[in-house]
Amino acid sequence: MRLGGWYLFHETPDTSKRILDIHTALAEYVRASAEFVRRHGVEPWSNLESFDRDVPMKLPPIDSRKLIYKLEAVQPYVSKIITFEISHFLSPNSMWPSARMLYRRYREFVAPERIP
Repeated sequence: MRLGGWYLFHETPDTSKRILDIHTALAEYVRASAEFVRRHGVEPWSNLESFDRDVPMKLPPIDSRKLIYKLEAVQPYVSKIITFEISHFLSPNSMWPSARMLYRRYREFVAPERIP
């Protein structure tokens, strides 16, 4: 999806279920795509899912380890990372208790010195 001067990379479906391959496969996909769009003057962003596709029809918040893997995989290649439905899957105010913990783990990852 292209919006003005940004390109939002979405994880490829085949990497979302294989936790052992995700870091390498996702990083390679985003690296190659980021190089391509930069050559055309477009700023690369990443759209990471904060829900888990491995649970059919439920879509709970993703395991914090998967989220950290994804963040680490794309971070070197994009200028911004966004996610879908942060209020449900990555919020301290979510109805999902696991979303509250995911939010805490995310905060520990991005700014550990600011966590009380």
